[in-house]
Amino acid sequence: MLTLSQAEAVLQRVVELGIATPVQIEGAKQEQAKTREPFGAILARLGIVRSSEISKRLAPQLGCLAQAIDPASVSPAVLRRLPLEICRTHRVAAIQEDEPGRLVVATDDPFTAFALEWLGRQCQATLEMVVVGEQELTALLTRLSQPDAPTTVPSPPPRPSQPQPAPPPAPPPPSAPAAPPSPAQKTPVITIPGLTPQAKPASQTSPSVPAPPRPPQSGGQPGGLVVPKFTLPGVPPAASAPKPPVQPERGVGQPPMAAPPTPARPIPPTPPPPRPNAQPAPVRPASPTPAIAPTPSAGAAPGGAEEPIIQLVDSILSEAVRLRASDIHVEPSANSMRVRYRIDGVLHDVNSPPKALQGPITRRLKIMAGLNIAEKRLPQDGRLQLTVADKPLDVRISSLPALHGESIVMRLLTRGQSMPTLNELGFSLEDQQRWTQLIARPYGMILVTGPTGSGKTTTLYATLAVLNRPDRKLITVEDPVEYQLAGVNQVHVKVAVGLTFAAGLRAMLRQAPDVIMVGEIRDQETAQIAIQAALTGHLVFSTLHTNDAPSAVTRLTDMGIAPFLVASTIQGVVAQRLIRQVCASCQARRPATPEEQAFLGEPVLAEVVEGRGCEECRQSGYQGRIGIYELLLLSDAVRQLVVVKSQASALKQRAVQEGMRTLRQDGQLKIRQGLTTVTEVLKATPEGE
Repeated sequence: MLTLSQAEAVLQRVVELGIATPVQIEGAKQEQAKTREPFGAILARLGIVRSSEISKRLAPQLGCLAQAIDPASVSPAVLRRLPLEICRTHRVAAIQEDEPGRLVVATDDPFTAFALEWLGRQCQATLEMVVVGEQELTALLTRLSQPDAPTTVPSPPPRPSQPQPAPPPAPPPPSAPAAPPSPAQKTPVITIPGLTPQAKPASQTSPSVPAPPRPPQSGGQPGGLVVPKFTLPGVPPAASAPKPPVQPERGVGQPPMAAPPTPARPIPPTPPPPRPNAQPAPVRPASPTPAIAPTPSAGAAPGGAEEPIIQLVDSILSEAVRLRASDIHVEPSANSMRVRYRIDGVLHDVNSPPKALQGPITRRLKIMAGLNIAEKRLPQDGRLQLTVADKPLDVRISSLPALHGESIVMRLLTRGQSMPTLNELGFSLEDQQRWTQLIARPYGMILVTGPTGSGKTTTLYATLAVLNRPDRKLITVEDPVEYQLAGVNQVHVKVAVGLTFAAGLRAMLRQAPDVIMVGEIRDQETAQIAIQAALTGHLVFSTLHTNDAPSAVTRLTDMGIAPFLVASTIQGVVAQRLIRQVCASCQARRPATPEEQAFLGEPVLAEVVEGRGCEECRQSGYQGRIGIYELLLLSDAVRQLVVVKSQASALKQRAVQEGMRTLRQDGQLKIRQGLTTVTEVLKATPEGE
C-alpha cells in the first residue's frame, strides 16, 4: 500500500512527466473531496487523462502492474473473497489466490492502490494489486453480483458522472472542478468549536458499507481510533463535547505539491467512504462560526476514517487554549510520542497518545498549516488561523525531522486581544517614567534585549502603541509578524525571496518613516543600516540576545560597528526576563527563611508571599507572568566608556552608580511587593548579581 506521503510523491512525478499540471491535480483533489469518486475516474472525467490511458500511464507511477485477464477464468470462490458492496464501491475484484491469505486484486483505477491495506483487512488477507481494463473489471463485477449468469464482456458502463444501470445508485452529477486556490489567498483559517457546540445540518452516508478507518501504523484498529483525553495532573478535564472536523484553506506561498487544504484525504491513504445513498446521518454539532465548511468531506460518515484523528487534534488544541498554553510540543521517541504544553514558561506533560497515532497526528497538523506532507527530510514552517471556543488564534507551526519522526511545535497567539500597556508590563514606577521619557526622543536607537521568550516583542508592541499617532508613520520589519497593529505598516521577512532584515530596513528608509522597528539585529549589515537610520533622524527600535543591558552595547562594537557611532546613536537599552507570578487565588504569607532574608538583604523582610496551590493554578502556586527589567540610559560618562571600548562590566558598574536597577534587584523588589518568589528570581537572573 502507498502511504499518503508516497501518494503525494507520485502525484508530483505525474506533474513532472507532463501527465497533469499542478492546477489540474488540485482541481481533481477538490472534486474528489466533493464527489468521493475514484481519483482515476475524476482524472478521466475532467479530461486530464483518457479513461483508456489511465492504466497505461498511471499504473507504473503507482507501483501497480497493468495486466490483461480473462474474466471467465476467475474462480467464483476467489471472486467472493471480497464483499460485493466493497467491490462495487471501490471498483475492485479478487482474481487470484496464490496461497492461503494472499490475494491478487484487480482494479481499473490505479489510485485504489492507496486503499490496499484497508481492503486487505476487510478480507483478512495480504493483497497485491493489478490494473485491468474497464471492460474486464465490469465483467468481474457482473459475475460477482450474478454468479449464475454467463460471463460476457459488456461495453463499459458510464462513470459516476452518468446514471449507472448496474448495482450502486449513481450520485448526482458532480459540479465543475473547484478552482485552485488563489495565490493571494490568506493564511489557512480553521474553526474549532468550544465546549458548547451547536447543531449543523445532517450529512449523508451509506449504511451498507462502513467508512474505512485510516490505519496510522501497523497496529491500528480496524474499527476506528480511540480518542484519549488530554489533561494535566490535578486538573479536572474539560467537559467533553463532540467537535466537528475542521476544513482549512490553503496557505499563501506553499509548495506546489503541498498537502491539500482540506481535512478530506486529497489522495486517500485509505479508501474513500462509500458514495452517498441518500441516507441521512445523525445530526452533529457545528462550529458556532463556520467560516469554512465544518465537515471533512461530503458524505463522510460520523466516526469514519478521518474523524477520530481530527477530533484528537482538535482536543489537543482546545485543551491548550483552556489551560492558557503558549506553545504545544508534539515530540516523537522510539516507542512513544509525547505531547507537552508550555504554560507560564514551563513545560507540562499531558496524557500523550500512543505511538501508532504519531503519523496521522503529524499529517493532520501539517495539512492544517498547508505544509507539504510528503516532505519529511527538511524542516518546514507554516501558519494558520484557528477559532477555538470563540477565541481567534494565530498559530505558527514548525516541523523538524528528528530521529524517530517529525517534531512539531505550535506557538499560539491570540488575535484581536488587547495588547498589554506599559502600565501592565511590570515596570517599576521609576523605570516606567524613565522609559516613557526615553521613547519620547525624536531620534536615536533604543534596544530591548533578552533570551527568546522573555517578552521583548510585547514590550516593543506596547511601546509602539504609545507612539502610534496620526502625525507619525511607523514601519516594522519582523520575522514573523506576531500581532497585527492597526495603523502600523508591518513587513514580514521572507529570506527565500531575498527580503531579509537588512533589505527590508533599507527599503523602509525610502518610505519616509518617523519610527522604525527592526525585529532583530542578526548581522553586521542590519546593524550598520539601523545605526545609519538613527543618525539620519529616525527613532529606531530593535532587539538583541544578551544577558544584560550593558552587554548589548558591547555586542554592537563586537559586530564591527565603530564605537563612536554606537555611543552617539544608542539612547538606551532595556534587558528583561519573564518570571511567574504568585497565584492570586491561593496566595498566603509565611515567615521568610534565613536564606531568603539573606538573598533579599536590607531591610530585613519578615514574611514572603507564596501560592499554596489550587485548581486555578493547577496546584503550582503560580498563575501568569510578570517582567523584571534592567534599564540602561547612556549618560555622557557611559558614552565615554563605550568610545574607549570598555568591557560590559565597567559599563554596568558605572550605570549602577548612576542609579540603574539590575535584573536581580528588580526581581527582589517584586518579591517584597508579594508578586513572585525567591525561586523564580534566582532561576531568571544571572549568577553574580
